[in-house]
Amino acid sequence: MRVFGLLLSAWQKGFGFRAMGGMDALVVPVIYHGGRLERLATGELCYLGGEVKKHEAIDVDFVNKEDLLLQVRDLGYTEFKRLLWHDPTQIHFEDGLHLLAGNTDVNDMCVFTLNHNLKEFHIYIDHVVNVPLPADASVVISSDFHSSRLFIMFISVGGA
Repeated sequence: MRVFGLLLSAWQKGFGFRAMGGMDALVVPVIYHGGRLERLATGELCYLGGEVKKHEAIDVDFVNKEDLLLQVRDLGYTEFKRLLWHDPTQIHFEDGLHLLAGNTDVNDMCVFTLNHNLKEFHIYIDHVVNVPLPADASVVISSDFHSSRLFIMFISVGGA
């Protein structure tokens, strides 16, 4: 019983995705960053602008939220709204987006990637808007308690 409990515990922690035949299952994290999620005039959601970073292949058994966050920090981002992964089998981009809130979501992404024989998973960073303020700007901060959003407005007091 103890061995079974250890195996079950390892599976629940995100391990145990080995490919058949005992070989390592390697996947490549592809991170889209610096862009923005935006709805086009057609109503379609897209990720516009930014860059794409393909990381080194990693063993899917060891993919976890903390390591993904380290990869995001290595790109220079210490703050962002959320991480999303994309299911490329969906016709519409928006339908394929899934939140990466914790290791359970990361495990779901890994299982999906292996079940569909994919070699990469695509992660999108939904950024906090960082707009440089003019030196003479006054800042007004307000929050919408219904949606947990924070609004920051700036009012220029100097002449143009």
